[in-house]
Amino acid sequence: MNNSNLKLYSHNVKGLNMPHKRHALDAELKKQNPDIVCLQETHFRRLSHPNLYLPNYTVQYHATSPTKSRGASFLIHNRVSFDLHRIIRDTKGRFLIIVCSLNHVLYTIANLYCPNTGQCSFLRHALGKISQVQMGHLILCGDFNLSFDRGRPSGSPQKATRTALNLMSEHQLHDTWRLFHPDEVDYSYYSLTHHTYSRIDYIYTHNSALPLVSDCEIGLITWSDHAPLLLTLSGSHTAFGKSPWRLNESILSHPEASAELREALTHYFRENASPEISPVTLWQAHKAVIRGILIKWGARLKRESQKHKFNLLKDIDRISSLHKVSPTPSLTDQLKSLKKELEDLHKKEYAWHARRLNAKFYLYGNKSGRLLAHRLRGRLAQTKIAKIQTASNSFVHQPQQIANKFAEYYAQLYNLHSDTSTPQPSLTGIFTYLTSINLPQLSESRHDIL
Repeated sequence: MNNSNLKLYSHNVKGLNMPHKRHALDAELKKQNPDIVCLQETHFRRLSHPNLYLPNYTVQYHATSPTKSRGASFLIHNRVSFDLHRIIRDTKGRFLIIVCSLNHVLYTIANLYCPNTGQCSFLRHALGKISQVQMGHLILCGDFNLSFDRGRPSGSPQKATRTALNLMSEHQLHDTWRLFHPDEVDYSYYSLTHHTYSRIDYIYTHNSALPLVSDCEIGLITWSDHAPLLLTLSGSHTAFGKSPWRLNESILSHPEASAELREALTHYFRENASPEISPVTLWQAHKAVIRGILIKWGARLKRESQKHKFNLLKDIDRISSLHKVSPTPSLTDQLKSLKKELEDLHKKEYAWHARRLNAKFYLYGNKSGRLLAHRLRGRLAQTKIAKIQTASNSFVHQPQQIANKFAEYYAQLYNLHSDTSTPQPSLTGIFTYLTSINLPQLSESRHDIL
């Protein structure tokens, strides 16, 4: 186990109804490993949207609209000690406000997806809702559809910008990325229609939360037309280690790996098969040899795949930087080609995962085993006790204090000898009670079978 900071990830995903888009999100979250995820423009329709299956983020809240448009989602990693106090959902899917405790620290997190017009009126309405429920540290994030950088290229009217900035100032909210990058020029959105860049995605933090902020970054524009934002807050929490090694079956279909495995097996049994070695020992020992070769090929293929993906992202970053300065048709075509290649890679990865998942459910779907245990393991995080109320009507949040209170309660409950006012049970009374409740008994024939 290791300790790390609390990370918040905000991203306009431009729809998650397509399976390969959900796979791209899953891959991005595994890479960034955030604790809190705020998504905008999920395009989930109320009561009929697909399940957002993310094993590490089983606690999810969604604000949806009647149609496949807008939408905001809030996801919490299983390792976080999460306690929900209040939630406000917009019926049109424009905002989602959460008042909660994260690792025993009180936060109010607002996830916004502003409309294309009337942004100031919407912000005034949303900030009013936030003010009514705000507790603890306030963090405001999302797609504002408005550029707040005065004096920089933007399609937003100056009057709207000034009004929005005044609203943020009144509520003591600060543009976190700009605080850490005062002189840097970067963008979070690229319009394919107008071929222009702008920074319309923000993470705003309240005065009280600023001392906790250690970093804020803008990511790359890859599988969505918006870039993700990552906020890092100081503080530690427990994270669980890696799972044990499992065979990657796709290695067996790789020609070079398959040839090396056959050669290694032939050589192993030719060199080691002898009367002095029992067949059981010979068979068990060969597994370690094969496992070593499989681990080698798995690491090699994974390294090649990650290198290809890294080079793609590196090229996208390089071309994007040039494109932001000089958006020529040639650079636009190169950027489209690279993003299409990355999208095809995500689709290929999704297809592989889908085939593997279908095969797993076909083999083990109706059996009790690892699949069932894995599915139940996700529910274990939901049974985590975040707080309890003591006999004095006070609340206890720390895990050790919660365990102590349970120990005190059951020690008092079962330690009858310490309570002189309670009649002590006798052995005769216990047997009399047990015989009076007519407990089921085995017949003599069944007793003999056992």
